[in-house]
Formats: sequence, structure tokens, C-alpha cells
Amino acid sequence: MMMLRRTLLASALTLSALSIGHAQAHEFWMVPHDAQSHTGAQVLFELRIGSGLPGKQTPRIPGLVAEFSARDAQGQFSVSGHDNSLVIGHFKPRSAGATVVALQTNPAQITLSASEFETYLREEGLEKIIQQRQREGDSDQPGSELYSRFAKSIVLVDGHSEGFDRNVGLPLELIPQTEPLQYKPGQQYHLRLLLNGKPLVGTQVKAQSQGKQRYFLKTRTDAHGEVAFALPESGFWIFSAEEMTASQSQDADWDSQWASVTMAIGKRKAS
Repeated sequence: MMMLRRTLLASALTLSALSIGHAQAHEFWMVPHDAQSHTGAQVLFELRIGSGLPGKQTPRIPGLVAEFSARDAQGQFSVSGHDNSLVIGHFKPRSAGATVVALQTNPAQITLSASEFETYLREEGLEKIIQQRQREGDSDQPGSELYSRFAKSIVLVDGHSEGFDRNVGLPLELIPQTEPLQYKPGQQYHLRLLLNGKPLVGTQVKAQSQGKQRYFLKTRTDAHGEVAFALPESGFWIFSAEEMTASQSQDADWDSQWASVTMAIGKRKAS
């Protein structure tokens, strides 16, 4: 409860500063410069928020970040960054292979009107919450939500991808299962969605990219928490998912967790 009270002000500042509506305040991903890098090179990250590509670039607002770290073949280390900067974090790769960068936010609260909340739930594939609200007679009531976001970005270093499927232990985490550099457009690209380390079944996962044209794909996880996308184009892809449950807090009706992962797929950068 104390952490919640500390973060309510940060939530209000975030939503005010972005000037964007209801569900758009949630979807949240990192864009690295560059997604394919070299040992010792500086990799910078920007933060995007929105209902889809291209999203709105936003600074690192005070009170937003709970933890910002990375893992590579040598282990875990902190990602440096400063509040109020458009460069939300930066690091220098230490070894060849994949460096998995993970950003966790502090929880924040938002309340939407009944119609806004239902529209947002449908967009995110959360019909189970719509049905629960109907069963409880709350369909015409506002929806109050306490949300946390978990954004990953996978940086491939020195033309190698070992460790791309590393689990970094986020509460809600999307983990690629298909090696990215050898991927050919049209093949099945697999990911697994875990909630507290266990497969999450029947949850909508979205895939987005903006290369020669904008692509927006979605499907649901199977009995093993896995999805597969036939990606039509190589390039930089964003995958995202959300889970929502009844809240145990007196300050919200629902708790939601948002996961995203960004990475370069199917295209090896020239040395």
C-alpha cells in the first residue's frame, strides 16, 4: 500500500505528460539504437507508448522505473539512465551473443468510464474480464485498474544470437523460441508467454512491425503458453501481451500486467 501511494502521483504525471487516451497509455516498448551492435559500442534506448506503431516517444518520467537491468553470457548488470531524459537507458555490450535488457515499472492506477474500459478490454483480447463484469453486474460501472509494465529488448552483439531465449524472470514475460538471425519471412516464429514462470494459456499476443509496410498480427497462446507467427518481413518486430485479474488492492478493481519484447529478426546487420 505504501508503494502504491508513492506511485499514484507518478502515474498522474505520466498520463498528463503524454496527453494520450485510455488504452493508449498502456502499451509500452523499448527501441534500441541499435538492435544489432558490437562489443563495447554504446547502445541507447528510447521508450514508446501508444496503441500501436509508431507510438509516442516519451522521456523517463520520475517514479516510473522500478528496475532496469540486462543479462548476457557473463551475468546480470544494471542499465544506466537518468530521469527526464529521452534516452531512458544505455549500456555497452560486454560479450558476443544476445544481451537481454529488461525494464520494470512501478505500478500505477487509472480509472476509465464503462464504455472506454470495455473498448480497451476488447482491443487487448480480455473478453474474460468483460464476461466477469457482466456476471457481477458491473458492466455499466467505471473500470479502475492498477497496472505494471515489463518491457524487454534483445540486442544481438557481434553477429551472434546465443542467449536470445534467456528467461530473465519478469512477472509476465515473452520469450522468443526461434533463433532470430537465420529466420526467413513466412516461416513460423515461436514465442512463449510466462506468468510468474508458468505458461499462460489462451492469452492474446500481438506482433507489429513497420518496414516496407505496417504489419499488425495477433493470435492466442496454446496449452503450452506458446504462439507462432508467420512474419511476412524481416526487420525490427514488437511482440506484446497483457494479463488482467481481480485486484487485491482497495484502490483498484483490477490488476494488469503488460509484457513486450523488441528485437531484430531475420536480417543480419553488415559488419
